[in-house]
Amino acid sequence: MSRLLKFLFLLLLFKLTLFAELNFSQEEKEYIKNNKIKVAMLPDFPPFSILKNGEIEGFSYDILQLISEKSSLNFEYEVNKWPVNLKKFKEKKIDIIDAISYRDSRLSFTNYTKPYFEIPLMIFSRKDLTDYTDLNSLKNMKLGMTKNIFYKNLIEDLNLFKIVEYESFEKKLDALAFGEVDIIFGHLLSTQNAIKNKQYTNMKVLDELNLPNLKKTDLRFGITKENKILYGIMKKSFDSISKIEWSNLRKKWIDTYGLEKEKANIIEELEAKERLFLVEKKIKCITTNWHPFIFVNDKPHGISVDFWNIIKEKALIDSSCEVVDSYEKIEEKIKNKEADLTLAAVVTEDKVSYSRFSIPYMSYPLAIATKLDKRYITNTSILDGKKVGIVKDTGIYKILIEKYPQIKFTSYKNNFDALKGLSNNEVFAIIDILPELSHYIRKYGFNDIKISGTTEFNLDFRIMIREDYDLLVSIVNKAIKSISIAKIQELKNKWMSVKYENFVDYTKFWQIAIVILIILIIMIYRQIVLNTHNKKLQEANRNIELKSKELEEKTLELHSQKILFEKTFNDSSDGVFLATFDGKTKIVKCNPKSYQLLGFESEEEFINTNRENILPPFQPDGSNSLELIDKYLHKTIEEGSCTFEMLHKKKDGTLIWLDVVITAIEFQDKKLIHIVWRDIQKRKDIEDELNSLTIKLEEKVQSEIAKNEEKTKQLIQQSRLAQMGEMLSMIAHQWRQPLTAISATTNNILIRLMLDEKLPKQNLEKELSLISDYSIHLSTTIDDFRNFFKSDKEKILICLENIINNSVSIIKGSLESNNIKLEIELDSNEEVMVHATEINQVILNIIKNAEDVLVENLVLDSKIKIRTYSDEQNVYIEISDNGNGIDEEIIEKIFDPYFSTKSEKEGTGLGLYMSKIIINDHCGGSLTVKNGTEGAVFTIQLSKNI
Repeated sequence: MSRLLKFLFLLLLFKLTLFAELNFSQEEKEYIKNNKIKVAMLPDFPPFSILKNGEIEGFSYDILQLISEKSSLNFEYEVNKWPVNLKKFKEKKIDIIDAISYRDSRLSFTNYTKPYFEIPLMIFSRKDLTDYTDLNSLKNMKLGMTKNIFYKNLIEDLNLFKIVEYESFEKKLDALAFGEVDIIFGHLLSTQNAIKNKQYTNMKVLDELNLPNLKKTDLRFGITKENKILYGIMKKSFDSISKIEWSNLRKKWIDTYGLEKEKANIIEELEAKERLFLVEKKIKCITTNWHPFIFVNDKPHGISVDFWNIIKEKALIDSSCEVVDSYEKIEEKIKNKEADLTLAAVVTEDKVSYSRFSIPYMSYPLAIATKLDKRYITNTSILDGKKVGIVKDTGIYKILIEKYPQIKFTSYKNNFDALKGLSNNEVFAIIDILPELSHYIRKYGFNDIKISGTTEFNLDFRIMIREDYDLLVSIVNKAIKSISIAKIQELKNKWMSVKYENFVDYTKFWQIAIVILIILIIMIYRQIVLNTHNKKLQEANRNIELKSKELEEKTLELHSQKILFEKTFNDSSDGVFLATFDGKTKIVKCNPKSYQLLGFESEEEFINTNRENILPPFQPDGSNSLELIDKYLHKTIEEGSCTFEMLHKKKDGTLIWLDVVITAIEFQDKKLIHIVWRDIQKRKDIEDELNSLTIKLEEKVQSEIAKNEEKTKQLIQQSRLAQMGEMLSMIAHQWRQPLTAISATTNNILIRLMLDEKLPKQNLEKELSLISDYSIHLSTTIDDFRNFFKSDKEKILICLENIINNSVSIIKGSLESNNIKLEIELDSNEEVMVHATEINQVILNIIKNAEDVLVENLVLDSKIKIRTYSDEQNVYIEISDNGNGIDEEIIEKIFDPYFSTKSEKEGTGLGLYMSKIIINDHCGGSLTVKNGTEGAVFTIQLSKNI
C-alpha cells in the first residue's frame, strides 16, 4: 500500500511540474543567455526589500530569485531610494524596478507584471482611543500627514480632520506617540515594523482607511516599455509561480510582520449592562440564501456565517438561526421584532427606520466582468456608451443607474442570465459584487469570462439588528473591532476563487486530482470509520468540560450582576417602584427615593397608603386626577409605555410636580407596571417665571413697536419739512421764466399805450393770451407742489411714465438753471400699485442730491439720466449722474439716519434714510446704490402688483 501511495505522489508531482514548465521562444532563450538584467530595489521597505549587512533580502527579492530559478535570468541588483530608482528607470539605466504601483501616467514608460501584494492603508491611533465606530466618529481630531502625500486632497474634501503636516513619516509617527496628533494613516506592514523598531507600545491599528477613490497600494515589478522580450519572459515566469510557492513566501515574510495575536473573547471589554443582556437574551438570528455570503442548503455557511461565528465566539453570544426563503420575510420579522438580527445587510434609507446597523465587518468592491479578450478596465468611464448587464432588484441596481447615466444598462433576472448574456455578447460587461460575481463564474463554468476591474464603489456588509437592541449593537461592534486584519483577509481568501484578469484552465489538473482523490478516499475510508467514534467521544467529553466551566463562569457573573442591579435600584436618584395591575394597582417593591419624594418615612408606609392620599383631587387643567391616572395606566397596557407630567401630593399636603415614566412588563406570567418618578418642581417654577417674563416682554415689545412707528412718522414729516426749503428754491426757478414773460408782455403793452401807439386788436388778444398761458403754468406749478406734499393713505395703480413726469416737472426748472441736462429713457412703462407721492418724493430727493453734487464739483457737461426697465417679477427705476461717484469708504453708510456729506446748514441726513424706508417698508421694494463708470447709480426696485 505504501508503494502505491508513493507512486501516486510522484505521478501527481510529475503532472504539476509538467503544467509549470515554461515555454520560451528561441528569441527569449537567446536573450536570457546573453543579457544581465539590472534591477532597482529599495533599501528599507520591510518586509519586501531590506538591505542588511550589505545584502538584500525580503519578499520581493525572493520572488525575483524564484523567477531567476525558473527562467535562468541573471539579475544584478542596485539598491537606492525611490526617487533615484524611478529616475534611472525612466532614463533606461535599469531594466526592472521593484515596488512600483500602477498609475496611468506611468504607462508611457512601464510594462507591469500583476501585483505581487496589495498593501492596505490603515488608520493608527494610540491605545487610549476607545470610542471609534467609523470615520465620522473621528471628526475634529488632529490627523498627522506627511507633506505632499498623494491622497491629501481626498482627505481635505472629507472636511473631518485638523490636518498637521510633517516632513517625514518618522516625525509623523513620533507625533502620534507623544500626543501631538490623535491619528495617522500608514501602510499596514511598514508602519507596524516602524512601531516595533521604535519600541512604541501605546499604538494600535484602528481600522482600514476605506475611501471610494483611495484603493490599496498594489506592488508590482515594472519593465522598461521598449524591452518587450524581457517583459514576455518576466510575465511567463511570474505566472508560473504556484500557489504553494506563493504560500511559502507569504509565511516566510508577510506573516512575520502581521498583527498582534487577537484575543479569544472580549468579555472583559464589555460593560456590566452588556454582560447582563447576553445572560438574559437568546439572540434570534434569521437568514436566507445569498451566495457566496450565505448558503443554507443543510445548515448556514458562507462568508457572512464565518464572520458571525467568530463574533458569537468572541462575545459568547447564545444564538440560533432561522432560515427563510426571501429577504422580504427577514425585513418583516426584524421590523415586527420576531427576529433579532440578520447576518448580511447593506444600509439603505428604508431599513434605518426600523433597525440598527453594526460597523462593517467586511467590504467588497463592485467588480466588472468581461470576455477574456477584453483589456483590463482601469476606470468605469471606459464603459460609457456601452451595454452593461446588471441583475435587477438588487441593492446595487439603483446605485449604478443613478451614478452612471452614460452607461447603457441591461437588466437581467438573475446572475446566470447576466453571465449568459455576457458570454453570448449581448452586453460588453456585467457589474456585481466581487465575491458574488466570482462565485457564479466558477459555479456555472463560464471559462470565457474574467474579472477585468472594479468600480470606485465599495459595499459595506453589516449585521442588521432590531432597533431597540442598542446593547447588542454595541456588543457586536466590539467583537468586530477585535477581529484581526489577518483573520479578515483569511476569511476573504477562503471564499475568493476567481482571480483578476487571467482565467486559468485547471481542467486537466482537477481530472488527475479527482482520480487520485478517489483512490485516497478508498484507502483511508476504513481508517476514518474506525476513528470516528473515538473522536466523537473525545469531543463530547471536551464539550462537557467546556460547558461546565462556562456555566460556573456565568453563575459567578449572574451573582455579580444581581449585586450591581440591587445597588443601582436602591441608590438611584429617581423614584423607582413596581406595581401589579389587574384593574387596580398595588405597589409591591420600591426604592427609598420613591417614598422620600412624597415625605413618607418608610417603604411599608408608602406601599400601604391609598393613591387618593398622594394625588390632589384635580390637576391644574381641571381634570380629575384619579381618572387621569387610570387613563395613563390603560394607555401603558395597550402601547407598552407612557410618559407624562403630573401634580402629586406629599404626606404633609404640599404639592409637587413629578415627571412619570410607566412601562408595562411581564415577569413569570404576571403583568407588572414599572414606574419611575423624577422631581421637576424646580423646572416648573422656572417655567412659570419664564411665562410671566414672556408676557411682560411681549407687552414691552408692543409698546416699543408703537413708539417706533410714531418715530418713523415724525421722521417722514421732518424729512418733508427739511425739503420744503429746497422746494421753495425749485418754485422760484419754475416761476422765474413765466413771471419774466408776463412782466415783459405787460410792459410792452404799457409802453405802446403811453406812446399813444395804436395797438391792433389781433396783437392785443395775442399778448393777453400769452399772459393767460403763463398764469395757467404758474397755477399748474402750484398744484404740482401741493400734490407733492399730500400724504397717500392708499396705494394707487399708476404707470412709470406718470411717476417720472410728476417728479421731473417739479425740479426741471432748477436743473435747467444750473445747466444740467436731464435724459429720460423709458424702456418699460408698466403699471404698479404704490404710494405715488412717496415714490415722487424718493425720486425727487435722489435727483436733488445728484444736482447738488454736480454743482458742487463744477462738472462740465453735467447730466442726470433716468431709465426704466423690467423683468418677469419687478420694474426698475435707475437714476444715474456723472458726478464722479461716492467715496467707497462711505457708500455703505449713506442710508443711515443723520448721515450726510453736506454741511449742517445744507443737509439733515434724513433724505436717503427716509427714501430707503419708503421703498423697502412702505412699497415692499428695494433701494440700492453703486458706483458706475461716471458716477453714482441709484436703483429703485418695485414689484409688479397688477
